[in-house]
Amino acid sequence: MTDNEVSRASETRKYATGDENLQNVFDSVTQLCSNLFQAEISLLSFIEDDIQIVKGAAGLAATTISRTDSFCSHTILSSEVMVVLDATKDVRFRGNRFVTAAPFIRFYAGAPLRTALGFNIGALCIADPRPRRDFSATNRSQLGQMARLISSRMDDLIVGQCNLVAPRHSVDLEGMISSYGKRPVSAAIQNISIRGAMINVAGALIPRGEEVVLSIGTVAIVATAMWTRNGLIGLSFDRPINDEDLASVHNSVRKAPATLPSMRGSSQIASEQ
Repeated sequence: MTDNEVSRASETRKYATGDENLQNVFDSVTQLCSNLFQAEISLLSFIEDDIQIVKGAAGLAATTISRTDSFCSHTILSSEVMVVLDATKDVRFRGNRFVTAAPFIRFYAGAPLRTALGFNIGALCIADPRPRRDFSATNRSQLGQMARLISSRMDDLIVGQCNLVAPRHSVDLEGMISSYGKRPVSAAIQNISIRGAMINVAGALIPRGEEVVLSIGTVAIVATAMWTRNGLIGLSFDRPINDEDLASVHNSVRKAPATLPSMRGSSQIASEQ
């Protein structure tokens, strides 16, 4: 499991529901990988909570794999290409059912699919029943570049969908923002939608990819900083807020004193009416 598993899994589900237009691309890329690296198998997969969902495949029927049996679930733990030259000699995989039984994987190389927010949501990988002595730095670079190209195309698609279904509206609101373990500070909300907001926080440095809590009146929302510039911060909500909460924000807390309500348990959105 990754250190940011809850947010990573949420991000993966967002991409997994918006990838239909990329199916031909996924299939073409996996076939290209098999040809380029002379591997019998190539997969493009998303790693959800407890499963690996194969989105594109060459040399193996697309399927769903338990995360406990997944090589790619190890790949997403790093930003680097993961290489296993002989799985029978690797303590992590020598007892894996895909090593001890068909397709009898020996060689594996995988590159993480990393989103614009810095979450590794899956992997582009190649595998072979024959072990290898080496997988060169050039090969690693090529596989990594192909994964980055796919990630960039997915980002373009998802951002386009969000802009289409969740238009932002200019607002005149004030709230509070807090990173975990840091003191809450005032935030001027410049626009907001069900999926995100842009805010101005004087003197606050919030790195891209950091999780924060944005509170507006009695509504508290977990979000991720997408980018910062001159005090302006773009936030992507970890889960879309519902219409009722958005209406409450617009209608009842314009220029209202901001408070930071407590979060209940592991809930990502708390609303008190």
